[in-house]
Amino acid sequence: MAVFLLVLGLVFTAIFDWAAALMDLIDHAVGATADQLQTWWPGSLLADLLANGVIRGAGSVITFLPQIVILFFFLTLLEGSGLHIRAPPS
Repeated sequence: MAVFLLVLGLVFTAIFDWAAALMDLIDHAVGATADQLQTWWPGSLLADLLANGVIRGAGSVITFLPQIVILFFFLTLLEGSGLHIRAPPS
């Protein structure tokens, strides 16, 4: 039980702490891209749609990609090790 809780604590820490820097980098890149597009076409409805709708909308989803990748990496490791099968029932 102690090993299982330790592994779950490591997975939780990895998902939220380790991915934070990469998530901030992606968020900054998306914001900079959207801002640059709006400076190229100031006051344009098309630029506003692309910058705030498409780029920032897709960017808000892409920002969580590092967390998803880390989660699936650890799920693959847990499945391969068989630890999730040996976990105590809830």
